Amino acid sequence: MLARFDIVLVAFPFTDGPNVKPRPAMVICLSERHQDLLLAFISSKVAEASSCASCFLILRAR
Repeated sequence: MLARFDIVLVAFPFTDGPNVKPRPAMVICLSERHQDLLLAFISSKVAEASSCASCFLILRAR
């Protein structure tokens, strides 16, 4: 069972084609009722994460 702040591997698509690659993501929000997940992509390439959809999260320990 997934919980908030869990790290999961997700098949993210490449921007230039139909291929995908497993990448880490963090569970931000989940709805068991609607079976929806909101995931945040995790990257070590901070300088390249310059789109308006990029953000930084500061999380407290559970």
